[in-house]
Amino acid sequence: MLLVLDVGNTNTVLGVFERSAGDAGPQYERLLANWRVTTSKTQTVDEYGVLFATSSPWRILRSAKFMAS
Repeated sequence: MLLVLDVGNTNTVLGVFERSAGDAGPQYERLLANWRVTTSKTQTVDEYGVLFATSSPWRILRSAKFMAS
């Protein structure tokens, strides 16, 4: 699985993609979950952590295995 973050000036968008094997090697084409939160320069990393840990898409994916690359 691949966790993708797009941090913008007004919104932060997260997406989780499933890995699929292809002829050209592994590809990430299937979006499993995504969510959007407001980007706030006054919000701390701990506040974002609590927000993401308790959000509905993250709970579904909590047991999934992510690999670093």
